[in-house]
Amino acid sequence: MTETFRLGDRVQLEAGDASAHGEITAIHTEDVTINADGEKVRREATPDRPAYTVEKDEGGFALVSPDEIHSARQTPRTRQEALETPDYLGEPDAAEHGGVAGGDLQEKVGKRDEKKRANERPAGATRVRQGDERDAGGKMRKG
Repeated sequence: MTETFRLGDRVQLEAGDASAHGEITAIHTEDVTINADGEKVRREATPDRPAYTVEKDEGGFALVSPDEIHSARQTPRTRQEALETPDYLGEPDAAEHGGVAGGDLQEKVGKRDEKKRANERPAGATRVRQGDERDAGGKMRKG
């Protein structure tokens, strides 16, 4: 099975013994012909098997079928880069608040914790109270 790519994905092109890296700049779902590096290049394409226009890092464009490319995920150089990958962080704009009422519960407990740390020595642990969950719209569980 071939990989599915999106605009902006980094890919590696394989053409015989040569290979190049680039970025997908267009996805074609119908047969297409382009002028790539001074030559007319044609690829058959369908919605199930698109062709891709790739802007190569060294300059120029290539029109390729899914068999001619694969993902070029770069190996992170540092631990921090590894932790900042979409695989680790999840999809952008998919923040999870982990609580009820869109994060209000965490905000309320966090504010109480800040006050506690400012006024008490030692401050100790700040825990969620039943009233916090009720105020945040959560459902109380009997346990």
